Amino acid sequence: MTKTKGAVPRRILLAIELLLIAALYNYAGLMPETFGGRPLLLAAAALSVSACADTPTSVICGALCGVLADIFSCGGIGFYAIALSLCGYAIPELLSKKLNPNFYSALILIFSASVITITARYAVNAFTYGFADSAVLYLYHGLSKIVLTFTAAVPLYFLNRLILGGGR
Repeated sequence: MTKTKGAVPRRILLAIELLLIAALYNYAGLMPETFGGRPLLLAAAALSVSACADTPTSVICGALCGVLADIFSCGGIGFYAIALSLCGYAIPELLSKKLNPNFYSALILIFSASVITITARYAVNAFTYGFADSAVLYLYHGLSKIVLTFTAAVPLYFLNRLILGGGR
């Protein structure tokens, strides 16, 4: 592994950013609730880092954000950690090997990963707990959560591009 100049301070800034986002997410009443859904700020942060960083950094960030999201969402530890780690692997690989690495392709991947992750979470909850009105719950809470998460990911993408030194 080659050492790049300034990698340690950048990763320290990234860790501070993630801790601040985790604190903002966990602070009651600070995040707006649209149709009962709040943005998953930790997922937005992990996806925006994935669009800007290399694969190992993205996977570690996805796992860390996933564990924190699992803890703060009162669910079992595991779903978001696995899902965001997979996104942390897939997004940089797709941007480096299959797609033209620019702002628009990064946004498309962030939106797609948001839709897949949040929809899969609602599907797992529906099949595991057997909610009778899971489609209505997804319609009112899930779709607003997707839109708010993607909206939060856009400014975080620019912040992470600044922190990580340009990125894509």
